[in-house]
Amino acid sequence: MNNIPFVGLHAHSVAGSIFDAIGYPQDHMDFAYENGCDALALTDHGNMNGLAYQVLHAKKMQEEGKDFKPIFGCEAYFIPSIAEWREEYTKAMEDKKRRRGLKADKASGATVEDEGARHCRGRGREQKDTRCPA
Repeated sequence: MNNIPFVGLHAHSVAGSIFDAIGYPQDHMDFAYENGCDALALTDHGNMNGLAYQVLHAKKMQEEGKDFKPIFGCEAYFIPSIAEWREEYTKAMEDKKRRRGLKADKASGATVEDEGARHCRGRGREQKDTRCPA
């Protein structure tokens, strides 16, 4: 069987893509090298937090006589309209706040009737408030 050179150009590490990765950059680099690759691109989601790990481990591999090339990258996202993104982002944050509020209400077990009763506690009959039963 012929050896066909392969270089992975899309790899995520826990240094920068914690919800979409297994292992640190050095783990990926060692695995790639042990499986016949002489290079690997680390492309974490929207950041380059693994870069320092990648650079330091590449130096260590070089000192050990391993010919391996780290490829520095980042998985970036194209946004055709900043205005549309801002609108979607604002809506998402408002929805998140609303959901938090609903969770807090459910967690407390409070109802609309409870809120009314809480408001009326401690009021004497001499105080007239249309919200409180007489």
